[in-house]
Amino acid sequence: MTTAALSPTEQTLIDLGIRNYTQRPDGMFVVHGNIDLSRGNLTRLPDLSKVIVERNFFCSDNQLISLAGAPTSVGGSFSCYNNQLTSLVGAPTMIGRIFWCYNSQLTSLEGMPQKFERIISDFGAFSSADDIPEHL
Repeated sequence: MTTAALSPTEQTLIDLGIRNYTQRPDGMFVVHGNIDLSRGNLTRLPDLSKVIVERNFFCSDNQLISLAGAPTSVGGSFSCYNNQLTSLVGAPTMIGRIFWCYNSQLTSLEGMPQKFERIISDFGAFSSADDIPEHL
């Protein structure tokens, strides 16, 4: 009996111990719950760029220098505080709730999501992109 090879994204989900997901016809994977990669001493994220997380995504308390590989969308909150990030490039385009990105090395909010309920950063807390001062 021959089985089809798993896509790199599906293999990553399995390697992370995530079993509660479905694949959409467009090839995106939807995780029906949380993904928690916090406190893993990670310097980079696994490639989850073809993943939508319905609930929360945690990658706090690592050594991340980039958010490259982050899920494309997170329905709940996204926590990436206590890392070595200098920008938010690679962050999801949409976060349904709060984007926690304080206690890093941020020099700007470049790359922040297009949609979020609230962002909590070293530069302050903001409810929309319009609230963020042009020059931080």
